[in-house]
This record gives sequence, structure tokens and C-alpha cells, in this order.
Amino acid sequence: MTVILSYRSSAFIFLAADSCRWDFILQKNLGPIVKLHSPFDGSAFAVGGQNIDRTEFAKQMVTARQNGSDYLAAARSIAPQLFAENLAKQKELGVQQPQRLISWYAEGSGEVCTLTLHELPVDESREIDGLSCMGPDSVWLQQYAIRCLDNVRSADGNVEWDAWAYEVLREACQRFPTHVAFPAIATMIRADGSHRTRNDLHPSAWRGPDPEFRRKIT
Repeated sequence: MTVILSYRSSAFIFLAADSCRWDFILQKNLGPIVKLHSPFDGSAFAVGGQNIDRTEFAKQMVTARQNGSDYLAAARSIAPQLFAENLAKQKELGVQQPQRLISWYAEGSGEVCTLTLHELPVDESREIDGLSCMGPDSVWLQQYAIRCLDNVRSADGNVEWDAWAYEVLREACQRFPTHVAFPAIATMIRADGSHRTRNDLHPSAWRGPDPEFRRKIT
């Protein structure tokens, strides 16, 4: 299962993801897996779901974006073959599991930030605004994430978004130890296209918040 934490405002987008990848067929964690990717500055995407090769999907998505394809078109082109390959694997193993691919597409350009949630094979997409969290128990995760904002919000209203993600993911790892795991990665994209990423969200590597992730809720 994937944990994705996101916040979108007109000024910036923040994304964070854990690295556990639970294989529903093999019943084991295949991680650590990188779930948050950036084809170029000002653009990033996160990948979740089940019973599809999400690592290969991400690899092909990066290439497609670098070659000029938009996110939605690229996903619709890449995913069907990967779904088919997984179905063949399931048939070979004599199992039948549902397939789902969920992607978050973040872009900052022209002084505008957009964050799109896209799900396949149903091919449904919607724009995300404000705080949105998804995980093994999305209702609990959203509620806990909101509570954690108060712990990392300063008197002037700024939020240490990387510290917020670290705290939320740390609790999620304890609550769902087989489905959520460190290390985690976080990225922030600003409306001007500037981009900051850190991949040291782990108890053994955490050295506190990075000032580049300090932004107000708007």
C-alpha cells in the first residue's frame, strides 16, 4: 500500500511518499521503492496502486514526459500493456486480484500550480486543491495529518512541510508496519517552476526541517 501526502495551493505543491510496496500476490514488501519522480524541474508525479509494475510505469512516464507527452496521455498509453503483463502473471500463479493505478501529477509553470489525481483502468481524473492524503486508512490519515499541522506551524503561519510529512509518516509506519515504511521522499514545486526535493525522511537520517520547505497555507 502507498501513502501519499499532498498539499496544493496557487503558490506551491507539496508531495511526499513512503517506500513500501506490498505485493498482494506474493504477500510481501518489495521495498524500498521510489514512488515520487521528477522528469524535469517544475514537474513531478507520484505513483500508487496494486497489481501493475509501477516501477516500470514510472520509468516510461519519465521518458514520455521528457519527450513532450502530457501526463494523462502518457499514462493512458503506457498502462494497458503493464496491466496485461500483470494479468498474465496472475493467471500463471492461479490467482485473481484487482488492478489499480493511481497517479498524482504536479506541475508549476506560468505562475500556476496544478495537481491532478488520475486513476486507471477506470480513467478518472480530478484536480486536487488543499490538503489530500491517501493510504491504508485514508480517513484516519487525513485526520491525523490535519492535527499534525499544528505541531509544525509557526506563529507567523508558516508550515514546515517536510517536518509535517515526516511526523505523519512516522505515525503511519507504526500504525501500519507491513504496509507503510521509511525511507520517504518529499518534493515541493513552486508556481515559478523552482523545485526542491529531499530523500532523507528516515529516523536514522532526519536532521530537522529544510527552510526551503517552509511555506504558508494559502
